Amino acid sequence: MNPDVNCTTEAIRSTLTSPFMMSNHCFILLVILFSFFATNLALQKLYGRNIFPNSTRILLCSAIANGVIHQLTVAEIRLRTIFRALAYGSNVCAIQFHSSDCIIEQNIYYYTNFFTSLCCISLYFDRLFSTNSKHFQQNYKFFVVLFLVFQSIIPIFLLHLVYYNVTYTGYVSMCNYPPPSIGSKFYIFNRFRFCGLGLFFILSFLTFILNRKQEKRMVHRVYDTISRYKSYENLLATKAVCIIIIVQIICLATTAIATEQIRMHTDIFPETIVDPLTGFMMMSNSSPNPVDPSCASEDLLNALTSPLMIFNHFFILSVIFAGFVVSRFAILKLLNQNVFPTCTKILLLTSVINGIIHQGVTAVIRVRTVVRAIRFANDPCSILFLTADCFVDGIVYYHTNLFSSIVCISLFLDRLLSSNPRSFYNSFQTTATVIFIILQIGIPILLIYWIFYDSAYTSYVAMCNYPTATASVKFFYVTSTRLYVLGFVLVISVILFIKNSKKEKQMVHNVYDTESRYNTYENYLATKAICWVIFSQVVCLLSTSFIPTIFKNFQASIPVTWYHLSIAFATGLTYANFLVPIIICHQINQISKVRRLKINSLVISEKSTMTKEHFDSLKEAWNNGFQSNRSN
Repeated sequence: MNPDVNCTTEAIRSTLTSPFMMSNHCFILLVILFSFFATNLALQKLYGRNIFPNSTRILLCSAIANGVIHQLTVAEIRLRTIFRALAYGSNVCAIQFHSSDCIIEQNIYYYTNFFTSLCCISLYFDRLFSTNSKHFQQNYKFFVVLFLVFQSIIPIFLLHLVYYNVTYTGYVSMCNYPPPSIGSKFYIFNRFRFCGLGLFFILSFLTFILNRKQEKRMVHRVYDTISRYKSYENLLATKAVCIIIIVQIICLATTAIATEQIRMHTDIFPETIVDPLTGFMMMSNSSPNPVDPSCASEDLLNALTSPLMIFNHFFILSVIFAGFVVSRFAILKLLNQNVFPTCTKILLLTSVINGIIHQGVTAVIRVRTVVRAIRFANDPCSILFLTADCFVDGIVYYHTNLFSSIVCISLFLDRLLSSNPRSFYNSFQTTATVIFIILQIGIPILLIYWIFYDSAYTSYVAMCNYPTATASVKFFYVTSTRLYVLGFVLVISVILFIKNSKKEKQMVHNVYDTESRYNTYENYLATKAICWVIFSQVVCLLSTSFIPTIFKNFQASIPVTWYHLSIAFATGLTYANFLVPIIICHQINQISKVRRLKINSLVISEKSTMTKEHFDSLKEAWNNGFQSNRSN
């Protein structure tokens, strides 16, 4: 079967629709279903029984959570395969999946795949460091964070190494098959992974033997019960980790070796067994050239290498660096000063953290563009980026882009629901925060899926923050809708702010309860700060979206350099991410200053006899007026 051809062979079509293949899918789905029950029991035991050390328990929980994600991905892939086989069982030209349709599933599938192996390595180092249990247990939180970061980041680098020059032009039988052009890379990485896991298993086994000998010596030499207990617990935990690693090796090695042997003996096994089973081992590199030309025009080459464009990159990088600095101050102020309500504070923290991630991705994109412009300044056929090389950068860039807008909506809803101090919302701040964060993460994922699900990553772009040709129109609609929604939210926020301002002024004359007046005034100040945050988002996004739109409409009559410079400078969210932390810091300082002045004036008022008599007379007049109204 040629993986670059849409139509498969009749033998493969028969295999994909055969009862044997369907029973295989059902068997795998049943295994996944049972694994969910086993996972539930494992989590209950991990949290219900204090058996493993804290660090080991957290790492085991991360392994289980990763396993759940991997199983869900496999289940989704299998269900898609079943549906495709049932819907197109008689069509040899529609039963396969285009590689570009499987990008998300593949990345999650192989990310969780690598994560599992790295989790075994983390567990080994956890057991190794725990040989000095006293020092390790005192600093176990630091090591756990280090291990989790290691497990999370290394798979991203591995996937980047595998996918950085891939062309999603082939066809595969299932979405867990990598594109044909990188099958050989996965083969090499799997080889290294097996060797690495084998090495760490041997080291874990040696650590287990060392712990066992140490424990036996302690039985005869140490009479401290606590020390002996910790040594024995360490021995049992190391034994459990050794078993986990050997299970990983057995499951991965046996399936990989069996698949490889079948692939090597294609003359013995029929095509109906070889191709569906060994799609993972496809090593064909004969993929067609991308549809769009890879060579930049002379005008585009001059635009990308012009001094103005290079200056723009360094200007944006300077803004990003300054944004990191002010973001640090904003986070410290949010954490250390109790100015905003709990939900508002957490949402502002998510906004700042999302801004840091977006700025980091933008910096990576700009640095890559500068390096490419310097390296290939005289090579128009190498200066552009293949969209497939920008997949990860683009997804993170646009997710954080949309995330920032959803945060503004969450902040507005938070202020709207908390406008009534007696509202039930104020009693469920934690629940509301969780719901808002889930929406902030989930809605951008759905939007990105709709924008990019039918994109073919075969075209070339000047920078990695440019969407693909098929996705640019959809992203334009999303951006336009977003601006209208943010504008509407801004108007409603201003109206809410005016309402809170009037309400606060009325309470000065009508309400004497200090707590109620305090809550109303705090709500007024928080709403004011949120209005400024939303206003900065709208201004930055609207202005930077308006300029490229004008240039786009007159693209034929303006130089290419101006057009690309307008896009390069018009990175609205970069400016917004720089301004939002400044606004947060300024508003916190202002609120603290106003609060301090109000408290001082209140203290002075309480000490003033004249002021006290004034309030007593007002209260007496209020009571007399109330009684006269009742008598009438």
